[in-house]
Amino acid sequence: QVMNAHKCLIRDVVFAVDNKRIISACRDDRTIQFWNANLIESSSDAPQGGSTSFGIVAISPDTKIIVTDGDDSTILLWDAEKCIQVSKPLEGHTSFIFCLSFSFDGKRLVSGSHDKTLRLWDVETGERIGNPLKRHLGAVKSAVFSSDGRYLASGSHDCSIYLWDTMSRSHIGKPLEYHTDSVSCLSFSEDGKKLVSGSLDGNICIWDVLNWTMIGKMARTAKGHVYSVAFSRDSLSVVSSGRPELLQVWDAATGTLTREPKLTASMAPVLAEDTAFTADGGCVASSYHDGSIQLWNIKQTPSVVHLKGHLSHIPSLAFAPNNKYLVTASEDATVRIW
Repeated sequence: QVMNAHKCLIRDVVFAVDNKRIISACRDDRTIQFWNANLIESSSDAPQGGSTSFGIVAISPDTKIIVTDGDDSTILLWDAEKCIQVSKPLEGHTSFIFCLSFSFDGKRLVSGSHDKTLRLWDVETGERIGNPLKRHLGAVKSAVFSSDGRYLASGSHDCSIYLWDTMSRSHIGKPLEYHTDSVSCLSFSEDGKKLVSGSLDGNICIWDVLNWTMIGKMARTAKGHVYSVAFSRDSLSVVSSGRPELLQVWDAATGTLTREPKLTASMAPVLAEDTAFTADGGCVASSYHDGSIQLWNIKQTPSVVHLKGHLSHIPSLAFAPNNKYLVTASEDATVRIW
């Protein structure tokens, strides 16, 4: 099913955990769209950005708050039902924002910026929590909370990864400096004991959070960029997307490759843009630069389903929490539900 969501390319899309709503964001037409997932129609008036463009979207765990970035270095909080701003713009960064992430209890928000800092925010009050976290020497490209909210990990264009104590707001130990290019993506395991990092240097590493040491490295056969990594819900597998290997699933304990979809010759040079696990960890979806999607089972002999409908790049996709639907957002200005 197709939703003609925006007039320009769509940068991000997420499913609310209630499975009922989809939120899409477009930087160029300066709007967010809220959709009724059952009726496939716009569920309310779309927030207008005015002088602000939207490019990143995150939704709170209780689905009540939507957070977006703006091209004026601010962060906007929206009431997901009423489609109105719930606080004044969050100001503090001095350059554009690369990443936004809620804590698992939804009470805190972390933002990473081109200004080389991270900031923590109180979601209820919209106030900054202390001073910015300053350690990185380059733009902060990725930031994630552990599931218990105790830790925060950040990755930067300076190739380093920092671990932070969210209560004391101080960094823990020395930075991890194995990577030789920008750290583009991070993901904690469900129990918070492990962290996986992906980099534009082509390496994927697993780190022991308690000892802050590397405990695994994925045996990639060719160097290239890594754009997305994620642990499965049971923390036994890691999925990665990038180039030249488009999509791979790894054994998190041994670092060995366990699954890889078979690609047609025509797809071999196509860039993988985003990946997502179903909530049960049994299925992975990946989107590609040519507008195609692959859906495949990673727990059995790989059975690949090819989905074709978009006419251009798909920078973002997400599964519904009930595992029944996949939503994709494309530069062809449409959102599709599968």
